[in-house]
This record gives sequence, C-alpha cells and structure tokens, in this order.
Amino acid sequence: MTDNPLPSDPPTAPRHVLWTGGWDSTFWILYLTFIEKRPVQPHYLLLPTRGSTPYELHAMEEIRSAVARRDGSGLLLDTHTFDTARLPVQETTREMHRALTARYNIGIQYLWIAAYAHYQQINSLDLCIHIDDKAYHPATVLRESSDIHSDAPETLFKHLSFPILDLSKPEMNTAARKHGFLDILNHSWFCHNPTRSGRPCGFCGPCRWTAEEGLDWRLPFSSKMRRALVDHIIRKVPGFRLRRLIRKRTDSLMRQLG
Repeated sequence: MTDNPLPSDPPTAPRHVLWTGGWDSTFWILYLTFIEKRPVQPHYLLLPTRGSTPYELHAMEEIRSAVARRDGSGLLLDTHTFDTARLPVQETTREMHRALTARYNIGIQYLWIAAYAHYQQINSLDLCIHIDDKAYHPATVLRESSDIHSDAPETLFKHLSFPILDLSKPEMNTAARKHGFLDILNHSWFCHNPTRSGRPCGFCGPCRWTAEEGLDWRLPFSSKMRRALVDHIIRKVPGFRLRRLIRKRTDSLMRQLG
C-alpha cells in the first residue's frame, strides 16, 4: 500500500479511475482496456469497517486475472490502494461536502474521494457516477457549468471527471455484451452487507438499487424472496419510525441468517 502522493500526470499518463469492484467502475475499466486500448491506473479507497471490503478486493482480483487471460497487454496497472483512515482532509473540503449534502442526497464517500484526488494531486480522476446515481445532479451541474465560483459546493468535484454519467446500468450491460466482456463484468460486486454465506443481502442500498435499475437478475433468488417478504410485512406496520426500526433490525437478522 502506498500512502505518499503520486507524481503529477504527464500528458501520456494512464487514465486514473476510482475502482470499487462494482459494476459501473468495472465497466469503464474494461471499456478503456479492451475497446479504447488505454492504460488504466485504478485507485481503491480502503474502508476497513465496511463489510463488503474483502468481497470488493476479491472481485477486483478475479477481474484482473480474467483481463490478463483475455488480453495480456498490461494496460490494466496494479491498483493503488489507500487507507482512508490516513487521508488528510482539508476543512474547506469538509465545508463544501456539508453544503452539498444540504442540497443533494450524496454520501460521505464523496468527501473521501475529493480529498484523495486533492492529496494525490490527480487532476482528473474518473468517478463512475451513472445516470441513476444519487450524485448525478451535482455531477451534471459541475460538468455543464464553465463558470462555477471557486468556493461553490460543486467544486468538491473539481478534480473528478464523469465518463459514464449519461449511461444506465442496462445500457452498460448491452455495451459489455456487444463488445464481449460481459462475462468479466459479471465478476463485479455490489452488496455492502453480504450474508455470512457470502451472498448479497438483498436489503442494503446497492442491492436495492441494482434491482431497481434493471439488473435484478444479479440478486440470488433467496435474497429477493427475503426482501419481498420483509417489505410486505413492514408495509403493514403503522408509523414511519417504527417501520424504520423494524427494517433495520430485520435486515441485520436476515444477513446473519443468510
């Protein structure tokens, strides 16, 4: 693991991509490697407290091995992994993130991503937000605005680029099938809270979004049935707070049983 800032990007440097092991970033890495024949420098932000970390790392190793067997050109470089616990975050970056969260539904990960790009002096880090993503609107504002003030919240994304912003997951699926790398893309991981048996929980945000965005076939049948049953029961419980509490505890129990 390397914790020192990377050198500045020369014009012929590889394309820097934030890789999570998930569908969107994996699609873009495979597209760059197989179709555009571009060297790719992946970056992975390590969040040890998240239950999906070992699954994401395993998925990336499987994908990397499959790419090497298929291509062997060496365009996919070794992943630069960084522990977010050691990442310095400027106060101005925190302020911009707080301002954005007041206007948009974006998570804490965008604070880490922005801070990482700044710390590593990466002028353009590909962030694979897609059209149905929760951060789609602020990313669109930044991409389409050429006159954003330096202190505007959207400048949190100033070192980031959004190469697949206008694509949906089904469109990526179609493109991957067309170009012959769908089998490798299917090694990607999406669940944040896998069960004890290592299967997607079906309840976390990424599991739900995967189903809602047209890729429900990626969820095991057992996960979909458990979620449907729990949702049906919870809808009959009066009171939002009580439903939220029951859902939280039920989700945890279902993951342990899975």
